Amino acid sequence: MKNRYLYFLALVIIVLVCSCTKEENKLFDAIKEGDLDKVQSLVESGVSVMSCNSNGLSALEIARLNNQTEIAEYLYEETKKILDRETDLLLKVKYSKDLSALKKLNADRLKYLEKFNESDAKINSMISEDKRISDDLLAEHEKFFKINQKITKDFINNKVELMENILDEFIDRDFITTIESKDTRKIVNLNIMEKLRESD
Repeated sequence: MKNRYLYFLALVIIVLVCSCTKEENKLFDAIKEGDLDKVQSLVESGVSVMSCNSNGLSALEIARLNNQTEIAEYLYEETKKILDRETDLLLKVKYSKDLSALKKLNADRLKYLEKFNESDAKINSMISEDKRISDDLLAEHEKFFKINQKITKDFINNKVELMENILDEFIDRDFITTIESKDTRKIVNLNIMEKLRESD
């Protein structure tokens, strides 16, 4: 009896997976055929633009591989809508502390970049003014450069870590198959950068 139940359960799972795959295959076929209307119709009827084929290629990647530029643009925009919404939600709910820390690092980075640029301008003005440069001015210049360099490194590394945390969330939700997805990385990065500009 237990074996029959497991057999039935396995059969139901296979049927459910295959029914989803049929719709996704229709999407992949429409992409390969260059049928934008059919692609739009399938997406509007509920087939996910985040679908991946058995080789792990997303609908967008399939469109690009098949030189279907219009379809790729459409799929990119539809994908971006989903990822923008999900990234925004994750940044508000799960990663708000990480985003706040990143905002502080960015503010510090910009502050020390400005100090370095002011120090650099002083040194460059001495060229045209025919003045000697003091060791103190060079030490200040080097100090601001090193501080800015360290903060910039920390900022970039923390931003990439935050991006990859969000990308891991997307893998868990089957939105993507790898964190190396260029489109997804670009979209998440743009969202994070937009949030940083909001704080300026």
